[in-house]
Amino acid sequence: MDELIIESVGDERQHRGRLRKLLQHSDGPVRISSPYITETDLLSDLDSRSVKLLTSTTPDDLSEGASSLATLSEILESKVQCRFFPRPTLHAKVYIFGEESAVVSSANFTKKAFNQNIEVGCVLRGTPVIRLTEWFDSLWALGIELNSKQLEEIQDQVEARRFWLAVQKPLGPSVPSWKNSICTDRVAFWSQVLELSMERSVLHSHSESQSKTGTFIRWKSGVPPWVKFQFVIGERHDWWRVEVYIDNEDSQAFNQKVFDMLKAKETQLEDQFGGKLEWDPKGRKKDSRAFLIKYDEKVEEGEIFSPQQIEAIVDAMWRLENTFAPHLKSIADSLGKR
Repeated sequence: MDELIIESVGDERQHRGRLRKLLQHSDGPVRISSPYITETDLLSDLDSRSVKLLTSTTPDDLSEGASSLATLSEILESKVQCRFFPRPTLHAKVYIFGEESAVVSSANFTKKAFNQNIEVGCVLRGTPVIRLTEWFDSLWALGIELNSKQLEEIQDQVEARRFWLAVQKPLGPSVPSWKNSICTDRVAFWSQVLELSMERSVLHSHSESQSKTGTFIRWKSGVPPWVKFQFVIGERHDWWRVEVYIDNEDSQAFNQKVFDMLKAKETQLEDQFGGKLEWDPKGRKKDSRAFLIKYDEKVEEGEIFSPQQIEAIVDAMWRLENTFAPHLKSIADSLGKR
């Protein structure tokens, strides 16, 4: 006979305890379909039992905290098989315990669903379990395996999405009126830069600068962590820049050495890049340890938002990375600083 799992205001939550009992009183594989994942406790006592977890990994959900990459990483380490279903959107919350029982519920596999939300589910047995197993396995066959490398790529997408959300926020009354007036253009600009950039590489971080340099975002690369490739645009959007940013936090002398080794190849690097670069030994200033190698372009006000300029910015970054990345990797190896 089918059973209902009903949560009510003020009552003790039912889902976690009911799912745990179903797990304990069943054999065979466990199959879970849940778009959002932040729960791990229920999977902690399954020993060698096979567990398949089908989920969604949209940047929107992850950037807003509905699901957790940290939890997915922990689950992967516990040898649970994970796959994500990219299109169409996975919305079903289904828990299948061997051939004995299944639960179809409104509750995601999250702490909030099990500890706080008012959820309703139904425990099924018999033929419905067989049909749900067939349904799950058909989706599983179409899903994409989730592994540590995939998680890194998804994290990059999440950071890019968080940046996009950040630049939508109004700048506030404390800034000049002209700055508020270009907020909409700024959102459109960075959205297009992100979209075009991610066709070639994956962005991994962002920051909104409060200084005269305006806004910058960073371009993911395989170079050592003490080097960053960055896009920068001016406050008034009348110039843009791409740059190599050398900053080993432990040693200004090390940054100087790397800068000097690259500077010794200045002509070769500029020829390869296809333009004159500005070599800025910024680290010689007392208030900074970083060194910059950059390429600047001045543009007419408003021109920066054109598709041609966006293409030029991304192309310049692509050329900058292709020029410097091999040399930086070689320097890192020679100095033992990967």
